[in-house]
Amino acid sequence: MIFEKYFSEIFSECSDTKGIAIMGKDGIAVEQQSSDQSFEELLIEFSDVTTKASSIFDSRGEVIQQQIFLTEKTLLFVETLSDFYSLFILADSSVNIGKLRFIVRKKAVWLKKELL
Repeated sequence: MIFEKYFSEIFSECSDTKGIAIMGKDGIAVEQQSSDQSFEELLIEFSDVTTKASSIFDSRGEVIQQQIFLTEKTLLFVETLSDFYSLFILADSSVNIGKLRFIVRKKAVWLKKELL
């Protein structure tokens, strides 16, 4: 569990977080931790959505850095780590999005190095 330390830090710095995973574009989680029973199913479904969105912007010569999906109860935050891997964070919709983005920006530097 190479990413456990980084996941634990995100959980402790952002208490509204319910799940964290690093996913490949193939829909397979490299590593994940969650208190939400449906997190894995959500990851599988959204890996297709994020891959499709990425391919749309790729055709325009642009790269998606972040994607945010917000419902009345839940926020799904996706940070692109590489051409193949993304960080998925599931949180309560009441999460401070600015704080979450700042935390992810700090951790993404180390996560990207680990994926090399």
